[in-house]
Amino acid sequence: MKKIRVLTALLIAVGLMCPMAASADTLEIPEEEAVVIDIADLSADDDIAADSYTITDEGALVLEVEHVEAFGVTTALGDAAANGYYTADFMLPDTQKEVFLTGLTQNNVDEIEQAIIAAYTDGENFELTDLGFIDTEKTRDEDDDDEMCWAASASDILMYTGWGAKVGFTDADSIFESFIAAYDNKGSHPYCAFAWFFNGIDNFYSSDTDAAKPIDYPNSGGFLKEYDFDLLIDDLKDLDLSGAEGLKGLCSHLRDGCGVSLSFDLYDEDGYYGAHSTTCWGYVADLSYSPDEKEYYTDILITDSDSDELLGVDRREAKDVMSCYALESIIQDPIDAYLINFSNEEYGIINECVALQPYSAAVPFERDPNATLDRINYPDMTFSGLYLTSQSGKKEYKIKFPVGSTIYYSPIYHNLSDSAYSGPFTVNISATDNRGKEVYSRTVNGTWTFDPHFRFTLGFYSINSLSAGDYTISFEINPSHTVREAYYYNNVISYDFKIRDTYICGDYDGDSRITPADATLIQRVDIGIETGFDDTALIRGDADSSGGTNILDATFVQRYATGLFIPVDVGSTMMYD
Repeated sequence: MKKIRVLTALLIAVGLMCPMAASADTLEIPEEEAVVIDIADLSADDDIAADSYTITDEGALVLEVEHVEAFGVTTALGDAAANGYYTADFMLPDTQKEVFLTGLTQNNVDEIEQAIIAAYTDGENFELTDLGFIDTEKTRDEDDDDEMCWAASASDILMYTGWGAKVGFTDADSIFESFIAAYDNKGSHPYCAFAWFFNGIDNFYSSDTDAAKPIDYPNSGGFLKEYDFDLLIDDLKDLDLSGAEGLKGLCSHLRDGCGVSLSFDLYDEDGYYGAHSTTCWGYVADLSYSPDEKEYYTDILITDSDSDELLGVDRREAKDVMSCYALESIIQDPIDAYLINFSNEEYGIINECVALQPYSAAVPFERDPNATLDRINYPDMTFSGLYLTSQSGKKEYKIKFPVGSTIYYSPIYHNLSDSAYSGPFTVNISATDNRGKEVYSRTVNGTWTFDPHFRFTLGFYSINSLSAGDYTISFEINPSHTVREAYYYNNVISYDFKIRDTYICGDYDGDSRITPADATLIQRVDIGIETGFDDTALIRGDADSSGGTNILDATFVQRYATGLFIPVDVGSTMMYD
């Protein structure tokens, strides 16, 4: 992959600064008190003796540091590696921009804290280099690792989330070198890296026959075979089509403690020329916009295995570099994406991220001693989705239906194994209400053929006569374990859906008609003359779906009642939330 230039201009421009020297004083905090400190009470020489704390400026957030108690998920070795990681939330001075950054150690949290304090006092700048971030580097030896950015990013994430430490790796570089030893030097994808690391399998993620494959397959990897790696990751695809929604999902995973590998399509003056994977650690958001607006996401912070010149040098001698890149919007049907300029000659369009949840003792794993943990020679039956619809045969997933609906469902079965199976199979299906009471059940038996890595459905079944409420529909394949599989604990899946009463939009008084009286009532309630209507009346009267009732809603209802055109959904049958 081409070398990516490190850009830190944004952080410099907004006033983050150089790490300070060792602190001379310590600000003691009683442990039983909430640790909220005003910037006016601090100097650049203070060291805060608290594990998690918030710094404010006249009530406004400046820096929030949280110590997350988790196993072995920092780049720091020794004692710190058993004490979890740190996240930092802080506002950039004199802006509406908030920074979220994770994967920090106690040492670099202190340096960021000192830099923020100094920003308010000295106005010095700093660059995010050599602060102890996780950032494994390629040597870019053409016979070694120059095409293995996908494995380098996965190695960062495996160390950060604690999975690497669980099996004895002490740093991301060592994990990366296990990939280098196991694979030819070719391109692939972080998803495939996790498949090999956890389960020792060559996941057929891509039809590219030239993609990297394990050399000694299937006799390498598989460090954590008791875990089904598919249950630990979320692969967010098509981020080049989803705009702000894609970045919202990515940022949510970061805040949930997941490690995130971020992939780009690369372009230069001649057009598309390849792909690249990096590791995402944070983002900058403009709080003057909502998270659903594209302008909300302004920058991302990443580490990159191409960020240091290392040809012929031990990767452990490389500087760790956190780079901040400004996000630019690109909308050109069907593209709705963000791009970053890696240099004046090349840019990347964000197209995918793979998020890996952190290790903890509470993460489920296979406990049945009869499970083979072998996806190469035994089938592994699970589900990869559900069609839930009010129209039989329609391939969609709806979550809300009106009272009286017939609900049609069809689970999508998936064999995750290299091995086919043909023979009898059973599936138990049940639906429960929000109190856990079963309201529907069905058992499906058949003789089916499951080809390797194959998805299929078996037609639609229906549920009738559910009253308004919240429900969960669950599926369990091979419930008695009569067919021997690689895993059994992934044989169950559940989905939530809602049944709701309906109303006529604009029918404020609930008499199933829209009359001028509805408009009058909306006006009287709006100015405080009329009271006594409940929340459902406010929903019915919200003619323009703005989230509340007002004089404009009354106008729309009045015009509808007198036969005049209106540009909203007055008169339509709708469902309560």
